[in-house]
Amino acid sequence: MLQRITHSECIYAPGDGELVKELFVALGFAVTKVEPYPYIIAHVDPDVMDVMSNVIYASELTEMQQAFEKTLQATLASSQEFREATDNWENDFRDDPQRSVHFGFQYESRDSFQATIDRLREASGPGKPLEGRLLVTGVYFPGDDGSITDTMAQGFVWTDVMASGILTFGQHLELQWHIEPSVVPTPA
Repeated sequence: MLQRITHSECIYAPGDGELVKELFVALGFAVTKVEPYPYIIAHVDPDVMDVMSNVIYASELTEMQQAFEKTLQATLASSQEFREATDNWENDFRDDPQRSVHFGFQYESRDSFQATIDRLREASGPGKPLEGRLLVTGVYFPGDDGSITDTMAQGFVWTDVMASGILTFGQHLELQWHIEPSVVPTPA
């Protein structure tokens, strides 16, 4: 029986397509754009250009979601209670990223994992297009404060250039380097 995750569908604001491509390239993915549609395809394994498996699709917000996001942002700006609750929730994500809503990617080696973290930091540095739109929020190796496992290194990233959900809150991503092979638990 063959079962696997094929893709994640993400959205981005009109005008942010080039930033989405830059983010995907910094993550080490191959990127293609489907014309004339506003779809960007990120091939997680850059050596496999399958457009239906192991990919992230990103497309422009629909007009309905743009209206929703605009209303949500106005409510955040006008409601102190909502703004404080949102800030607390977002801070919790940064303080405890393993429990945040996110999706993750595995890298082959410590070198490729570290090179990706370095590319993301560079892409979001001062004067770069992703400045303020991309943050490396934590990197944890076994034994580090905040590490929850001895079997892998984890890096967490937040961005607001694309999301698989509500764009206003951004998206968390996890990068992993598996130090030890994964063990599959016995089904219950």
